[in-house]
Amino acid sequence: MSDKIVVDFIDTPSYSPNFNLAEYIIHLLRMKLLHHLPLGVNMEQIQYKA
Repeated sequence: MSDKIVVDFIDTPSYSPNFNLAEYIIHLLRMKLLHHLPLGVNMEQIQYKA
């Protein structure tokens, strides 16, 4: 009986960006690439800048 698998569940909110790696990476990209641009800039202009 000592070879049973034990699984512990951790309850997290249904939407928790603090635990989501993709949300964190998107946030970093926005801070690095977009935070200093004027409001009228579109994605095509950003693509040509990079």
